[in-house]
Amino acid sequence: MAKTYFGLRQTNVSFKRQSVRALIVSGLFFQIWSHIFENDPTDSTEKTNVDVAILKDMIGFIQKNYDQKISLDEIARAGYVGQSKCCRLFREYIGQTPIGYLTQYRLNKSLRLLSGTDMTITEIALSAGFSGNSYFAEAFKKSYGKPPLKFRPDKKVK
Repeated sequence: MAKTYFGLRQTNVSFKRQSVRALIVSGLFFQIWSHIFENDPTDSTEKTNVDVAILKDMIGFIQKNYDQKISLDEIARAGYVGQSKCCRLFREYIGQTPIGYLTQYRLNKSLRLLSGTDMTITEIALSAGFSGNSYFAEAFKKSYGKPPLKFRPDKKVK
């Protein structure tokens, strides 16, 4: 009885069986190596270094200006790139959009303010760069699973 492997017909003869297996294995190795060489990250080391430098400039801009209103265009201009390349670099290296990164950075800052100050929720939202309390509370709950007040430590009476 003949078997078929990857479109190749194999007969019951032992020699032919070994030859077919060798061809199948060789073909698979060829496909693997071909895929590796087509997607070789070492060929783009210089490009990667440039991309990382651009991303560093954009992240630095966000970290310096997070408390102000920031647009995607401003983030992209900080790296001297267009909006689409800005989004591609953030997605490729950070795993989220530039605005998603900005929002998460603001939320992280707000966590510190919640636990380390007596500021109101509205003051914290504005200090962290959110335009208002409601969006801040919504983004906070979505990210951390609880509203901002639930993260504030209870004050103990002495």
